[in-house]
Amino acid sequence: MYPTDTVLNVNGNTLLLAGQVDTVESTDPITLGGRLSLDYEGYCSRRETNKIMLNRVPVQLNGEKIYSPYGSIVIEHCAELDKGNKYLAEYIQKKTRWQYKKLSNAAYNADIRNIVVDKTGKVVYYEYSGLYKTDGFNKQQLSERYLQRVNKKVRSLMNKVQMQPATVNNQPVAYRLKHYELL
Repeated sequence: MYPTDTVLNVNGNTLLLAGQVDTVESTDPITLGGRLSLDYEGYCSRRETNKIMLNRVPVQLNGEKIYSPYGSIVIEHCAELDKGNKYLAEYIQKKTRWQYKKLSNAAYNADIRNIVVDKTGKVVYYEYSGLYKTDGFNKQQLSERYLQRVNKKVRSLMNKVQMQPATVNNQPVAYRLKHYELL
C-alpha cells in the first residue's frame, strides 16, 4: 500500500515526500552471485498483514532527485561538515554532550529523521519530534523547561550547520540521511 505523495514548501524549497521502495543489488565477492533486496521505510499493517504501509520520505528537492547513501550509487562527502573534517553525528554529539548523562539516567532519547541536505551543503529539512521517554519503568522525570532547552539547542544546531556538498560523479547533489539518534 502506498500513501499519496505530499508536496511541502519549506523555506523557499519544494520537497516531494513519497512512499518509496528502493531495490538494492549486491554481489558476493567470492561467488560473484547477485542478490536483490528491498530497502524501504514502513511497517506491516495490522489489518492487512499481507501489505506493507510505506512511510513518506523525501525523494525530490526543487524537482531534482534526492540521493541516498544507502542505495547503490556512490555518494562522496555525504554527511561531512564543511569545516573540521568531521561528520554531522560527531558535531551534534560534541555540541550536546553536556546533556547526555542527565538524559540517559532518566531514560530519554531523541531521533532526527529524514535529514535533507541541498547541493550547497545546507540542511533544508529534517524531522525532529523532540525528546521522548524510552523506559516506562524508570521513574525519573526531567523538567519540561529542561526538555525545551535541549530541544531548542538541537534545532538551533540543525538549522545552522553547514555541510560539505555531496557529489555523485563530481556533481553536487541533494541527499537524505535516514535516521540519527541523539543518544
